[in-house]
Amino acid sequence: MRDWAFSGGAKIERAKEHVADFERASRAFLDAHRYSAVSRYDPKRKELAFFVEGTHIVPARLASITADAIHNLRASLDILWHQAWSKGNSGKRKQYFPLVRNARELEARFKTIKQTEQKAAVDILRAIKPFELWNKLLALNEIDARDKHELPVLAAATYKQVIMKLPPDVLFQGKTGLQVVAQIGSGFLFLECGTQLPIVTAIETDTGPVTHMECDLTADIAFGPGEFLEGELVLKTLRESVEIIDDIAQAFLTVGLIR
Repeated sequence: MRDWAFSGGAKIERAKEHVADFERASRAFLDAHRYSAVSRYDPKRKELAFFVEGTHIVPARLASITADAIHNLRASLDILWHQAWSKGNSGKRKQYFPLVRNARELEARFKTIKQTEQKAAVDILRAIKPFELWNKLLALNEIDARDKHELPVLAAATYKQVIMKLPPDVLFQGKTGLQVVAQIGSGFLFLECGTQLPIVTAIETDTGPVTHMECDLTADIAFGPGEFLEGELVLKTLRESVEIIDDIAQAFLTVGLIR
């Protein structure tokens, strides 16, 4: 049986390198491509609405790095399970890490297992409860399978809140440089050109209504519309996935089923 550090462990380490590459590349892209919203005043309603201005296409390289990281993590699980299950017997049929929805499915799938090493592998599954990680493990599987045909679609999105800046001539209690903070009810919004922010505001001053406000948008890279993890932050997802796979591997290393 090949040493774990030179098989599945190497896949995990490579995935970590991909995550670091993604963080650097995504930050460079976002620093160089600022997102903002333009305000439009409706004189009938006396309200300001806001619309995403400009579009910056997320580089395909970021999608490729994401797919590579996910593939290495998913592959490391299969290598782990094959090594633990076959115990170095190269003649055994390839085995893939089991994705189970609940404890009942786990028990039903392995109820006939009799070999000591294989029973030990199932015992680890019972202990780590992979079904509690079902959504995250399934996501790795689905994205990796799709990558055989097309890259994941990534998009810029803004999260939680939007900050709007009042004109410098507007005073409140003698102060200027005022800001209005609004929450995004859905949690996130894809930053596509022309998209209206789910925010309207009406501000009256002594000299009349405010008819213009600046609005800078803080962007992050997310899985795009229609993706399995639509709206989920890519970097956060990759970091969490690395941690999950690392923990699973450590559980098998601790009892000596891989080494």
